[in-house]
Amino acid sequence: MEQDIAYKVINNTPIFKCSFCNSCTSMESKNMLGIKRGCCFYFPKYSLIDIKNILKFNRDFLFKLITKENVVTHDYFIEVKGTFDKATYSNFLKNSTEEETLKYRNFDKTLFFKKCFFVTSNGCSIDFRLRPHQCNLYLCRKITTNPNYLYKKYSRERKDYFAYCNYINTLLIQYLQENLLTLKSNFKQSVNFLENIKINDFLFSKLEPLTFPCK
Repeated sequence: MEQDIAYKVINNTPIFKCSFCNSCTSMESKNMLGIKRGCCFYFPKYSLIDIKNILKFNRDFLFKLITKENVVTHDYFIEVKGTFDKATYSNFLKNSTEEETLKYRNFDKTLFFKKCFFVTSNGCSIDFRLRPHQCNLYLCRKITTNPNYLYKKYSRERKDYFAYCNYINTLLIQYLQENLLTLKSNFKQSVNFLENIKINDFLFSKLEPLTFPCK
């Protein structure tokens, strides 16, 4: 069986689409929660660049999001808290076999017991245009450690887009500060400001789809 990864971009928002996500066998996909979640152990953090991109697609999503009990609005980002099964994690540590201890010695085992707020039994419950950029451009170690030239292009594209996001986000923070705005104290005004300010879009590459064995 083979796995395909394709590159898609809409309105400055890119995604690496994996055809085998809910059946993934990579280390990152392992979990003790009884769900098929792929690599969705990340607790989403929406930076200003993420918020600005979302405004092009679904403005109402942001205003509904900040009303959730597990969501914290900070000055310059929105934090969405997921779940961590601490009791099951502690039990796992106590009863781990020597083989499991050796196998996962260099991996953060708490990730096996974490679940993103948006993940369901059918995968992510929100459109990729509503996710933080880290979620959309995740690459498992099967990709990042592969010497194939095409694989390296995907890693390079991700690195360049992350650098772009960090740079633009720094500028947006500066602009909000200059206008005495924060998401925490002036959410609507800050969102309106972000929506209207002009930024340069990232220059995306045209990447060929990847195909590789799942195991």
